[in-house]
Amino acid sequence: MAPKSRPSCAVCEAPTTHRCLRCRSSYYCSKEHLEMDWSNHQRFCRKSPSERAHEPRRNPNHLKVNAILFSALEFKPRLVRVEYDEMTQNGMVYHVPKPDHYIGQSWKGRSWIESDGSRGPPLRGNLSIEVIYCRTFPFDGSLPNQTIDTLTGGKNAHRWYGNVLALKHTPDRHKIVDISLKEDLPALVKFFVGQGSGLVA
Repeated sequence: MAPKSRPSCAVCEAPTTHRCLRCRSSYYCSKEHLEMDWSNHQRFCRKSPSERAHEPRRNPNHLKVNAILFSALEFKPRLVRVEYDEMTQNGMVYHVPKPDHYIGQSWKGRSWIESDGSRGPPLRGNLSIEVIYCRTFPFDGSLPNQTIDTLTGGKNAHRWYGNVLALKHTPDRHKIVDISLKEDLPALVKFFVGQGSGLVA
């Protein structure tokens, strides 16, 4: 039986056991030779199946969930449909909200509500509410949020500006579920009055 041939460098054909760390299919005797051949190699270099298995995967479906919008230009909160991406990583499913349609593409702040009031019981089912807002309001000319001012009778702990969006999450915060005006609005009002802050991350 003929001896098994050793792999060789794709540039100089010198025997080597060093492979491209990304695709694990091409051999190079040195980093310099990999860089020398990169313009050719990059056209077919792909991550290995094991690496791809650990990458987040996007669900192509356009998924939507109910959220509560506190509009700066209105006086009552209302339910809206917000898109989110479903990602799979290491066998776990995550939901990533896409609030830009309502909050804009600026730097976003996020606060979390896990209890009904600052000293109240946990939210039903140990779910949590994510409050998303624009952090750049001191510089972008955002108007005061009339919906929050109206709901709190002007007693909110801090002034909020621009649109504010509330999303409901599972206890591990991995997934988003439909929020309810009837069930979840009271906890949001307590948050705005007692501890909500447009400047808290």
